[in-house]
Formats: sequence, C-alpha cells, structure tokens
Amino acid sequence: MKKVSYFVCTNGYGHFVRMMRICKHLSSEYKIDVYCSERQYQKFKPNLNVNFKFYSTDNIRWDKIMQNNSPLENEYFNWLEKYGKIAAQYDLVLSDNLVSLLKYNTNTIIIGSFLWKDVLEDKFSGNKISKLDEELINQHNPLILTNKYAETGTLKSYSNKRGFGWGCDIKKPVYWKEPKKIVLVEPSLNYSTKYVDFLEKIKKILILSKYKVDNSPAKTTTCIFFARPGLGTLTHCVENNIPIIALYSKDDSKEIIELAKRVDQLKIGFSYRIDRMFDLKKLNSLFNNEDIYKHTNFNKQGYKEIAKFLKNL
Repeated sequence: MKKVSYFVCTNGYGHFVRMMRICKHLSSEYKIDVYCSERQYQKFKPNLNVNFKFYSTDNIRWDKIMQNNSPLENEYFNWLEKYGKIAAQYDLVLSDNLVSLLKYNTNTIIIGSFLWKDVLEDKFSGNKISKLDEELINQHNPLILTNKYAETGTLKSYSNKRGFGWGCDIKKPVYWKEPKKIVLVEPSLNYSTKYVDFLEKIKKILILSKYKVDNSPAKTTTCIFFARPGLGTLTHCVENNIPIIALYSKDDSKEIIELAKRVDQLKIGFSYRIDRMFDLKKLNSLFNNEDIYKHTNFNKQGYKEIAKFLKNL
C-alpha cells in the first residue's frame, strides 16, 4: 500500500473541509497521514480512517498576514523546512494548496482553485514565497486539481490541471423553498473589524425593514447568506440552494474579490463591497426568484470525482 500524506493549508476551515470530503472517498484505498492545525481538527473532529498529525505552527493565515501587513516569510519558510523534510518521506503528497512542498517531493499533486503566489504577489510584490512557488511551477509543471467553477488568478490559464465540480456532500436533492430568514455569517478568522462593523450595521437595517435575521449558518436551507465568499462557504450555498450576498472589501485578497464577482457570473446571488450603499431592492429580488435556487446545471460531485481520479492514477 502506498504511503500517502495530505498537507492542509491552515488558513480558515475550507481547506480542511475539502480534505475531509476527499478522504471520505479515498481513505479505504491508501494509508493516509493528514497534516493540519489542531484548531482545524477540533472544529470538526471528523470520523475518518486517516492518521491526523498536528502542525506545531501555521503555514499561511491570511488574517495574520493582513494584521502584520507582511507575508510573514520567515514563519512560512521555517514551517516549510520542517514539514518539507517530512513530505519527502512519502510516495505521494496531496497538498491543499501549498505549492512549496514540491521543493521536497516532486510527486506532489496540488488541490485548490487559487494559488497563494497570486494572492501574496498582489499585496506584497516581489515576496519570496510567490517567487519560490512560481519557480517550482515553471520547473515541475505539477498536476493541479481544481473546482472548475471557482478557478481564479493564473490558475485559469494554467495547462496541467483537471477541473471538477462543486465538492458537495449530497445525500438527497435539496428542493427550493421560499426563504424564511437572512443569515449573517462572520468570517471564520479575525480578518478585519470592517466585516464585523458592517454586519452589525446591516443587521439593524434589516431588522428595521422587517427581515428575520440570524447569526448561525448551521442547519440552514431556507435562507439567504450575507458572507465573505470563501470556497467552502460557496460550496455550502450551492449544496443547499442558498443564494449569497458575497461580501468583500476593497483591500481583500485577490481570490475573495474574484470569487465575489464569480457569484454574479454564476447567478447564485450578487457581490457587494461593504463600504458602499446597500440596495435593499436587490435583496428583495432574491426572495422572489426561484431560479436562483435551482443550480441544476452544476456538477456537485467534485470531491467524489477527485477521489476516483486519484484511485485511478
């Protein structure tokens, strides 16, 4: 049996959720060691047939990068030196979405729909992390497995990739129902007080306008999300036919800004920059538009398909 490792980016929880859903379909075929943060594991405590190993430090955390106004290169390269040597011991490395591990093990498959080199270069031109990842991609041309609906940045034109559908965990179809409330979803990490301030402000406006408002996204289907559009959040919305008002700020990451615009293109809600005047008429249109909930043209078996693809390699 091949010795396989799965390295998870420590930013937020979406990378960890993707790992869970892929390994759910893959773990019977391989012995898999999953490297992640203890924070991510404790959030979900998944019952998977894998061996969890916790990082001693984070690799990439966008909230910390923005708080420090720095790509935190020293912290990242210290992490890379330690865990790159570990990655070198495996027959196959699945990396979500840490390109730099290619330096230590060229038998690495990248899983992700954006590249950190694009996001970091946009904010910190000439940084060493982006430079290394660019060199490794040009040198090794690694296989990258993506969500074909959510590719951003240079990944859109990258040649050695395989695009899959949304990574939903569908047990039965979710049918349209008239939404009953609005759910305000705070970012999972400490991104910016701007989001918290905006959500407090919009909550008061919505309540005054007679909307029912909630702050818990758990077990919600008949609702509309106000949320920062990370891929995990968008997948949850598509999976449950929840339209989304995709929130972003003018100084947000390049990935998030592009995904917010993708919401407009896919017609699953609309994007909204939080420093601008909010249009309640656009919100009302989501309550009266059954088509926006159907998403019938989307492939929703992406992670199951990725697992099948990996088994057949």
